[in-house]
Amino acid sequence: MPWVERNDLGGVEVLRGHRDPSASKRFPAPDAVAVVPATFNTISAWANGAANTYPLVTLCSALGAKVPTVTVPFAKHDLAGHPAWLASLAVLRRAGIQLIDPSTGAVGAVHPIASGTGEQITQAFQWSWVMDCLDRISGGSSSSPVKQPGDASSS
Repeated sequence: MPWVERNDLGGVEVLRGHRDPSASKRFPAPDAVAVVPATFNTISAWANGAANTYPLVTLCSALGAKVPTVTVPFAKHDLAGHPAWLASLAVLRRAGIQLIDPSTGAVGAVHPIASGTGEQITQAFQWSWVMDCLDRISGGSSSSPVKQPGDASSS
């Protein structure tokens, strides 16, 4: 939540759980999706199609529907050294997901987070990196509020 709470999301509601089955859908299908930050667990489960939480169901559905998606992987060096990490990133890249490095904003290259630097990286992170990438891959349709699939960091 620190990634969301400190930023103005233009009044976009952050969804945190499944809707009641009798309730109508909260949003129309998204034009684009941003997954920020994406933890080791989120990336691994998403790449493997594990739709066992609300955020993962949303992400797997968006991937299957080929919705333009940007993600900011956020894993320490020890987790990023696990073989599943690189395999999961490769699956998402092949599926068309755009990866943004949380430290530099570079698209495509993702480097592990040094232990103890998470707060520093969170404070320096710029949402413009994500929005600019979404604009590029969605043909500018992300100028309207991005539908957030929930707090992906809790997955």
